[in-house]
Amino acid sequence: MQLADAFSAFVAANGLELDRSRVAETLPDDRAFADMVTLLRELGISARMVAQATTDLDFLSLPALVELKDGTAEVLVERTRSHAWLVGTSELPQRIQRGELQELLSGNAIEIAPELPEAGSLSAAAAKFLLTHTWALSVLCAASLVMKVVEAGLPLLLRQSVDQVLVQGARHTLTAIVAALGLSAVLLAVVGWFRERALQYLSLRTIDTAVRAIVRDLVSQPLSMAQSVELGDSVQAVTAAEQIARLQSEVLLPHAADFLFGWIVVAALFHVVPFAGSVVGLSCVLLVAGAISAGHLGTAFQRRELEAQARQSGLLVEMITGASTLKESGAEEGAVRAWIRRLTVERQQNLKRQRVDAAFEVLSECLRHASMGGVLVWGGARALDGALSIGSIVAALALSQAALDTGDRFARAILRGFGIRNHALMAARVCNRNQTGRNPTRTPRWAPLSAPPNIGEMAIEMHDVWFRHGPELPWVVKSYQCEMRRGEETVLQGASGTGKTTLLRLMAGVFNPERGLVLVNGTEATRARGAVAYVPQDAYLFQGSLLDNLRILSGGAPRADLLRAARLTGLEEIIDAMGMGFETIVPPGAPTMSGGQRQLVVLTACVASKRQIILLDEAMSQIDRLTQAKLRKAALFAGKTVVSVMHDVA
Repeated sequence: MQLADAFSAFVAANGLELDRSRVAETLPDDRAFADMVTLLRELGISARMVAQATTDLDFLSLPALVELKDGTAEVLVERTRSHAWLVGTSELPQRIQRGELQELLSGNAIEIAPELPEAGSLSAAAAKFLLTHTWALSVLCAASLVMKVVEAGLPLLLRQSVDQVLVQGARHTLTAIVAALGLSAVLLAVVGWFRERALQYLSLRTIDTAVRAIVRDLVSQPLSMAQSVELGDSVQAVTAAEQIARLQSEVLLPHAADFLFGWIVVAALFHVVPFAGSVVGLSCVLLVAGAISAGHLGTAFQRRELEAQARQSGLLVEMITGASTLKESGAEEGAVRAWIRRLTVERQQNLKRQRVDAAFEVLSECLRHASMGGVLVWGGARALDGALSIGSIVAALALSQAALDTGDRFARAILRGFGIRNHALMAARVCNRNQTGRNPTRTPRWAPLSAPPNIGEMAIEMHDVWFRHGPELPWVVKSYQCEMRRGEETVLQGASGTGKTTLLRLMAGVFNPERGLVLVNGTEATRARGAVAYVPQDAYLFQGSLLDNLRILSGGAPRADLLRAARLTGLEEIIDAMGMGFETIVPPGAPTMSGGQRQLVVLTACVASKRQIILLDEAMSQIDRLTQAKLRKAALFAGKTVVSVMHDVA
């Protein structure tokens, strides 16, 4: 069906109401499939577009919007290994063969991005998120159970083989046992495949969701807080989120499932040789105790290692981005020496932590060899006395090995699990997460782009606003009052240092007032970020193509709107002169472009956005006067509320 109809069906499948006339106006049939993500976000839906391989439909969060090769789209609401179910379709049946559907898919899909639930910390939120995937967890537990049953059953078959075939010469029994062993091997392979598939799904989902949550917190926190965080700490926080999710989904979860059903192997061992079961059980307890002790000891070293790693990685990134400044000042050697000193501190703490891990490795190997040797010696002595068969000894050794492997993996999971706390503390320190597991300073990502109806004629209101950059610093804004009507333009003038830029940032919700209230469209400014476009004086462009920068800075505006805005601002003429046009790649900060060109890029993105309130902080100060005159004559923001700062009042 057409994109607008598919969009409406997708929103309805997610239980949301939608004004169909707004969809028809905002998303005409000539729009691209990717443009629907922008509209979904405007409606407050956390959607994302994925390049989906046609054979990987199992990894989509349902309901999902899938694009077909003919440019239309369908809503996928359910799938099995053989069929798929679609809703709101006009040309395809509701139930379709999965292979037939895969032939029609283009490979693009839109899904609702999963969110971390509220919990006490990032690690708790990630664990709670894992528990919501009941289907994958059921597959994991069932597979682990079957594998432990097989691990316990194979040694019993081996005992039967040794005792009856080698001692009694029962060849028919040998044939049956060999067939059973072959079937068991096939069963283990099939079950293992399902188990790995479930673990892969859980791992990808959890890591992706945790990293997106921490990055969103980093970019959404107030500017004053963001400026107080070192670059290395921010990078380390993202790494910490990934490590937490990876440890929980790839280490703790599978080993906990193995340990949960490990009692089956231990029970079989007690049934065959009770003494061996006691020895192995004691060894597993000592392994877990050793892992807990090593974890406590290594946590302190890891915490200092993470702190040192954040400092050295932050300095390294700053050295790379500021390489031109270092070269111009001849300070390369000094910067490298400073970085090496920080790297040395990190390596020292890493070495101390590795020594603790090495001590646990020694303990593990000693307990494993002592346990296996004890079972073998004791079993051999009992066999010589005629109290134990050879088959029982062989079965006891195999079961002991399986039980020790399970206990050792669980102990190692505990040891690595201790590191989660340090990673969680790092993320909490950088993102200021409170006891709800959420960043209390983070505002909603997607606010309405247009003013809600019947909220009055004032676009911006500031009531008795006070602000300063720190508790010991002087007030920048004191008891400020203002009201700005919708659709009008206001110019803030004054000398440098009088707080004009601070006022704009308060209106944009970038700063929080220490006292007073800032309202945008009748809502607190920090909760109305989606209605405001703030254009700073110093324009920063990200590494990538100019078109990618325009998309990012405009809040995801469609390509057609970006090109239209570029023609309006005159940016199109500048870009056409470049070798690759809008696909021209710029380095971080775009030092290859002039300050005026960078400002023009940001201004173009602002024009392409649908924001109704525009805040301009000397947004054209580096653009030549002739171009400035053309831009003012073009009336870029006609009908919108505009607040601009001018330091040059002459």
